[in-house]
Amino acid sequence: SPTDYNTVMERELFDSNPKAYRNAPWWAALSVQLNYYDKINPINEGAGGVTMKPWMESLPRAYDTPIHWSESSLQELQYRPTMEAVALQKRLWKKQYDDFAAASPHFASKISYDDFVWGCETARS
Repeated sequence: SPTDYNTVMERELFDSNPKAYRNAPWWAALSVQLNYYDKINPINEGAGGVTMKPWMESLPRAYDTPIHWSESSLQELQYRPTMEAVALQKRLWKKQYDDFAAASPHFASKISYDDFVWGCETARS
């Protein structure tokens, strides 16, 4: 829901601009959370201090989705709607990452764009 957001993420990564996280699309907010538990702190305070490490280690570490394909591979599909959808997804994810980075240099110092993409793919899988 619009009011269901992780206050730990706001406090730890977006303390200078919590609305950047609070108003993000669900998949972007979940990417932040996945990366936080994977790269910064595996302890989930909201779940009573449970470690997320075993669960994080069970997740795929890479995906072979069209966002990673070369332009020539996408062209080989010969299907413009897919090519356009991939281009749109790339633009949206990059813009969201850039918005997060502008709102919080701390976020950008901890989570790379490639890590953010991994989180988005995991969230949407």
